Amino acid sequence: MDDILFISDTSDGQNWGCYETSRQLRNLLLESVDIQYTVFLNEIRDPIRTTVPPSLSDVQYLIGESSKIFESSSPIYRRFLDHGLRPAKHVFDIYPRVMDQFENKSELFLKSKLFGKYFPDPGNIDQVVINGEGSIHGNRIKSRILLFFAYIWRVKLDKPTHIVNHTLQIDTPELKEMIKVIYPQLNSIAFREPISKLEYHSKIGDTNNTIQAADTAWLLDDCLTKTDLNTILRQGGMSVWHPTEIQPSFDFTDRYVCVSGGSGFGHGKEDSEKIAEIIRSLLDNNIDANILLVAPAQHDEHILLRVAEGFNLPLAKVSNNSLVGASIIGNSELYLGGRWHGSIFALLNGARLVNFKANTFKMRGLKDMTNHPYQIYPSQQAGNKADEIAKSVISGLDKSIGDGQEKMIKSLQSMSRKNLDGVREDV
Repeated sequence: MDDILFISDTSDGQNWGCYETSRQLRNLLLESVDIQYTVFLNEIRDPIRTTVPPSLSDVQYLIGESSKIFESSSPIYRRFLDHGLRPAKHVFDIYPRVMDQFENKSELFLKSKLFGKYFPDPGNIDQVVINGEGSIHGNRIKSRILLFFAYIWRVKLDKPTHIVNHTLQIDTPELKEMIKVIYPQLNSIAFREPISKLEYHSKIGDTNNTIQAADTAWLLDDCLTKTDLNTILRQGGMSVWHPTEIQPSFDFTDRYVCVSGGSGFGHGKEDSEKIAEIIRSLLDNNIDANILLVAPAQHDEHILLRVAEGFNLPLAKVSNNSLVGASIIGNSELYLGGRWHGSIFALLNGARLVNFKANTFKMRGLKDMTNHPYQIYPSQQAGNKADEIAKSVISGLDKSIGDGQEKMIKSLQSMSRKNLDGVREDV
């Protein structure tokens, strides 16, 4: 079997979905290849750094950024910070910010000690699999580092390289240029929802290396029952926070809805208040179900703790493992939230959905894949639309899931396995 370098294993992510996706993806890989070495998510988010002498491409990058000082409408101090001081610092970074820097900086990276720290025994690698979960978008560190590593392994080292299981939103000129150069050279590109594939082909062009797949989290098929959850909570195996109860109680066999935040929300009190307005409206309209706040991600926990305290509600914390978290959401009557994986966990077990928009178009992509007629509300307007959202939740409790749910799940599970079609072809 081929030896694989697995880049961006998200098992160390503060997110139920990150963990479950990588758990399933690793299992899928091990069916046909050996994982020789893994680079984990937080090594991508907070990369080891070193300084290098600037090259001509770095100087050109600095000049290009400096010109934006006079074009931007931001306050003058922001312009000098974003387009002057920071770019001046970046030219000494070994990692590129724009496509023109990739060639020189990749040569420097290959000669540096960092290459050996990230990739020990490179001669033993047959193929490289990069987990793009959740999204490649914007000018974020994670997006740039993943594409830089893809460039090094595919272009410089000529190894079969694949980016799988991801959403791609081409939303900046810098990212578009990177995608335009790197993606056509990859051996396979597997998208987890259809909008990304359409976006790639419409903005970059037709290439024969794209695969319409689905998120590997769809392969989770062993959710716990309501009775199991009650037992785990009673025995202290579940992390639930309550503002007034040291040992919180909750009966999972009763009707309940799960409420979370999502990547479209910020971290401030105003974001807590948006969720609070919805909870207030649900209670004012006498919702016929208990309310359980859930934090599938660390981000959600920050804003939901305030909501839990304000309404004396229990909060299932992010520290629960992904199986418990998925089962909590899946056994609910309805999941209200903006989490991609939280929504998958709901659908896998027959729970209904009302969604918030995320920081990319992925929630719309999920709706297109599943063909479910649920509502998706803008996260930033959640407070203003609290009554409308609450009515959607209450009316959704009694809606039929409809026929074809089991067939849809089997189809998406089959598509999940397509993430590695390109890897299997190169074995």
